[in-house]
Amino acid sequence: MKEEYDFSKGVKNPYYAKLHKEMTISVDSYLIERLEKIAAENGVSVQRVVNRILYDYTMLEKNGK
Repeated sequence: MKEEYDFSKGVKNPYYAKLHKEMTISVDSYLIERLEKIAAENGVSVQRVVNRILYDYTMLEKNGK
């Protein structure tokens, strides 16, 4: 592996903006506390926890469970 890499000619991923959308929702305070606890226990962000929960739920729905 090189000691240094030159990213001066790097190009941003043109698909990144299409991967994420912002959305505002209201969440009960006790759920936020629980999500923050889960995130802290796993060393990840609350955003990652919420994304995973929503992903898992939509996959269950998709698979008819």
